[in-house]
Amino acid sequence: MHVKKQGPAWSRYNGSVLVHVVLLSVFSFVAFGGAWFANRGNAEAGLTAVLGCLAISTPFALLREFARRVEFAHLRLTHSVVVDGAVAALQLSLLGYFAWSNQLTAGMAVMTIGVSSAAAGLVWLWSVRRTFHPDWREVWTDLASGWRLGRWMFMAQLTGLIHLQGMIWLIAFWLNPALTGLFAACTTLVQFINPFALGLNNFISPMTVRTVADRGLQPARRLVGTAMGLLFLCVLGFTLTMALTSDTMLGFILPKAMPAGQGGLVFILGLNLAFNAAHMVNDGGLWAVERPQIIFYSSVIAVVVSGIASILLIPTWALWGAAVALLIGRIAAASFEAFVFFIVLRPEDVPNYRGGDSA
Repeated sequence: MHVKKQGPAWSRYNGSVLVHVVLLSVFSFVAFGGAWFANRGNAEAGLTAVLGCLAISTPFALLREFARRVEFAHLRLTHSVVVDGAVAALQLSLLGYFAWSNQLTAGMAVMTIGVSSAAAGLVWLWSVRRTFHPDWREVWTDLASGWRLGRWMFMAQLTGLIHLQGMIWLIAFWLNPALTGLFAACTTLVQFINPFALGLNNFISPMTVRTVADRGLQPARRLVGTAMGLLFLCVLGFTLTMALTSDTMLGFILPKAMPAGQGGLVFILGLNLAFNAAHMVNDGGLWAVERPQIIFYSSVIAVVVSGIASILLIPTWALWGAAVALLIGRIAAASFEAFVFFIVLRPEDVPNYRGGDSA
């Protein structure tokens, strides 16, 4: 059972979670840094540079994600939009500069994520620093109490990071490393809808938990299914707009490096984002019925399916192949989750089941 924390207890818990994020950041730095160190003598200098940049960038990407989730937890949606908007604007500006000066490489593309996330994340952290008061006696207790369910989300987020960042590696490996900049720019373009999608999902998730607790599984399925459809259509509409205007918008970002006619690539990446948005709503349903391991399994499916599809598609279809591979993996993962939540689960599988669903 989860108890809502208030006042000093909430500040201490916030502090504990911040310490946990720092520990996760150290782990990611050591992991990617170790891969960079082991790969130093490799002939693939571009891959070595990407690994080094990932070691530096990933901790700040985790900080940005932490900032977003804290603001959503406090229902300060405007603050979350500001953080996401600042990251997107700075990242696109840096990509444009490096492209304009002919310095855009795979490593630079990854580094723009780290620099933009660091700038927004550190400013945010300074502005809310008084809300974090870690009690070192409670840090490990809080970690242990949340580990039973939280470990699955930890592994799912780590796998999700591999799903997207791994595609950057494959593009750098099979294609011109400079193309990672174009791929990142197209991805960032469609991700401008992220604050809206994440905000709506954070609004729906508590409703799903309450619906499961008060009325049962079937009403929760209807709520989740409706929200998935609406969010998918909203993101799809935004994607169509971005695809139709992509040449104009990308022309400002990458004036020297961008070949014309990227609307199809932007649309495929946006379609992947639309399925991911619906997927997030389904994640909330699985959290509500305490099945977070299914979220992790679906993340593994996304990585495996996208990896196999990448091997088959990238050498022939280049960036289109990478985008289609991401989309295929996302559809496979979303389909698996939907099958489990809407078909496999039974009302009696839900914790605190009381004998029947209300209409």
